[in-house]
Amino acid sequence: MKRVPAWLLLPLPLLLSIVFATETGQAQQGRHPCRYLIPEGYVGWVQVDYQIEGAPVLPIEDGYRVYKFPPSGRLQTSSAVEVGTYADLLSGLKDEYYYYSPDTQRPLPAGPNRADGGMIWGHGDGQGGSGTASGLHTSGERFEDASAKTYSYEYFFVGTEEEYKNYRAQDENRADGPE
Repeated sequence: MKRVPAWLLLPLPLLLSIVFATETGQAQQGRHPCRYLIPEGYVGWVQVDYQIEGAPVLPIEDGYRVYKFPPSGRLQTSSAVEVGTYADLLSGLKDEYYYYSPDTQRPLPAGPNRADGGMIWGHGDGQGGSGTASGLHTSGERFEDASAKTYSYEYFFVGTEEEYKNYRAQDENRADGPE
């Protein structure tokens, strides 16, 4: 009986794990690509608050998760954050950024290469809420709500590199991100 050389068997476990992952659905994409729709002419920080009870779910259109920001630049959704995987990175998953008006959408250069006139800067994320909300009712009475929930958020800056630097210089003690 002829023996199989050992070097031919080395890739076998890797091949079997790829086949198993594909068959069981474990090789699926980690997140959808995102399409960010920003009001025409908007300059400043935008923020997405996730898992906000009662807020709308982010729609999926043409395979993209769609984020349509209101004029305030702050979008709230009941959707959860989708986390990307290394496979997403390797697949060339690309997000899209657009200025929108009632009748048009125009792409924004978003690349990290300053030579391409990028308009997207300072990506970040974090957690909001403290588990307890407190404040003033419109009647002037203080309130506390122990049922308040924490939420996740993501943010980025929309504008030229110079505008981004100017916004950051306005308050050197403030970390990146919206106020």
